[in-house]
Amino acid sequence: MAWKLVVRARTMDAHKKFIMAIADSKVNHLDALIRAALKGHVGIHGMLELLDRASKGVYKPHGFTEEETLQGLLFLRLWGSCVAKLTHQSLGSPGVSTLRSSTSITPLSPSGGTPTNSEIRANIQAAFKGSNISQNYGYVLMIDKLEE
Repeated sequence: MAWKLVVRARTMDAHKKFIMAIADSKVNHLDALIRAALKGHVGIHGMLELLDRASKGVYKPHGFTEEETLQGLLFLRLWGSCVAKLTHQSLGSPGVSTLRSSTSITPLSPSGGTPTNSEIRANIQAAFKGSNISQNYGYVLMIDKLEE
């Protein structure tokens, strides 16, 4: 019984250290570090080691949220690859090659005037390409100013 209490006390101490290290840490992509540790079935002592290595700059966790990827994609599309490289190096956002390979935005074709039936059909097919429409999913189409 005494041995179990000692082991649990050590584990609780490690958890407290981990929480304090997270609070004091300035590690970029802390969520990616924790996800990688949990995916690798690393215990609390391993997480502390990873956090320590990341704070020293030895370990750099990868994996970006959808928001970070879309933000990097915005920089790439609006201001070009130089600005996207700069944000990658300064802010730790996804790199240009990662952004180019993970683009999942559906290209729609705009129409200068009133869209024809074939343009509408082509855009609907492009928007739902790869999805299984036979399933019962809810889709919402927002169409502005339909006139006859």
